[in-house]
Amino acid sequence: MSSKKRKEYKRWFKENAQPGAIRDRWWHKTDTVKQIAGEEAFLAKCAKKLKRRPTLAEAEFKKKLDYWGIEYIFQWPFYHFGYGGVCDFYLPEYRMAVEVDGGYHLNPDQMERDKIRNTIFLEYMLKPILRLTNQEALEWDNFTVMAMIQCAKYGGRLAA
Repeated sequence: MSSKKRKEYKRWFKENAQPGAIRDRWWHKTDTVKQIAGEEAFLAKCAKKLKRRPTLAEAEFKKKLDYWGIEYIFQWPFYHFGYGGVCDFYLPEYRMAVEVDGGYHLNPDQMERDKIRNTIFLEYMLKPILRLTNQEALEWDNFTVMAMIQCAKYGGRLAA
């Protein structure tokens, strides 16, 4: 990235960044190998912290995946060409991500961030993403969870 583009990006970032966005850093654009390694290390550290204290809904969703014997990676750090974050669950067998969203995801700023994240998964990483609210993760039975995973995997159609 040229210095002119870098300056232009920094200016845009300062004007458009939400308070705390630099601290959150899950969508922060980087361009050098050293920065990428730093970002990946940062994401791995965040994932490690998140693994220690899962929410009630995440713990319940884990049990439902275990019931079906579905292999999963809990708090999966992902990184794709300068954009990264930590996904609640990654299902390698289905090549899809599952996010269990708390109440703060109804905040307009967070909804915008979620939209960016969805775009990264769907358009750039070519992986479907299933978003559940805490209430859905807690209330849905094992069969409903499996049906929703199948539905997300096959693009909205349930597998026969």
